[in-house]
Amino acid sequence: MKLSKLYSDTPDTFAPIDFVSGLNVVLAEIRLPENRRKDTHNLGKTTLGRMLDFGFLAGRDPKFFLFKHFDLFRDFVFFLEVELADGSYLTVRRSVAEASKVAFKKHAVGHQDFSTLSILEWDHFDVPFERARELLDSLLDWRALKPWTYRKGLGYLLRSQDDFRDVFHLRKFANIHADWKPFLAHILGFNDELITRHYAKEQELSEKQAIAQTIKQELGGSVEDASKIDGILLLKQQESDKKQQLLDAFDFRAQDKAQTKQLVDEVDEKIAAHNARRYSLMQNRKKIVTSLEEDQILFNPDDAKKLFGEAGVLFEGQIKKDFHQLIAFSEGIEECPLW
Repeated sequence: MKLSKLYSDTPDTFAPIDFVSGLNVVLAEIRLPENRRKDTHNLGKTTLGRMLDFGFLAGRDPKFFLFKHFDLFRDFVFFLEVELADGSYLTVRRSVAEASKVAFKKHAVGHQDFSTLSILEWDHFDVPFERARELLDSLLDWRALKPWTYRKGLGYLLRSQDDFRDVFHLRKFANIHADWKPFLAHILGFNDELITRHYAKEQELSEKQAIAQTIKQELGGSVEDASKIDGILLLKQQESDKKQQLLDAFDFRAQDKAQTKQLVDEVDEKIAAHNARRYSLMQNRKKIVTSLEEDQILFNPDDAKKLFGEAGVLFEGQIKKDFHQLIAFSEGIEECPLW
């Protein structure tokens, strides 16, 4: 892989940078007499490296000037063109506003300007960030780095000044040797699995030493006396057994069964009581209806008068009046409510 071109969609502000085959040098030269006393450092060499890293899909760093001054650069779109191992070219498109969406296009001729290319003309557009890294890794095809990705070795290619203090130990691997030494061993042709296992065992040893130190502090000093350790283990075992017995005692099945039976019995008693009351009310109603039917007034004074007239007996005057009043009184009692 070789760098070919770095440019943006605003060439008047960010001028295109064309890389040549071979050695590329960033040279600072002061030509104006009034600027002779100015420092030639801090001209953007490190910034150029960071911009290349941005094109190679570095993560979003809030300290990076594009995001630190987001309001100034939010409308910028940057393009990185690289030459692949097979002689073809790949252009990576990444905007500042949507840095997590990436576009790719392969082409046969280098030093192109795809800043005005339509969406449909890109091979892949708006690819999510992690998927874009996987796609770029496959396109670069740095198979010699496997099982690591291209990002692992990129730090050795895009170095800042601090990264040159140690040839192999980059600044971003300041503390964790297991992050870079297996990779470096792999690049140099050594068995990286041995290095990886070494640091894994070293990490495991550190964890066990920390546990041993904690146990020593809990024991209050030395743990050289085996009988003391056995006694402590016995006490811990007894404590564990007691806790297990306490957990076993938390068995609510018998209590739940008793409460369920009690609830069922109470419901049965209520049902029986309601059935008895229902039967009693039905019997009382039946008796009332029967009594009302039996107490119907069958005597009709007019029929009695006719019957008495046929027998030659008089049924007039006070007798007939008294029967009418008696019937009216009886009907009045029947219509009167009981409350």
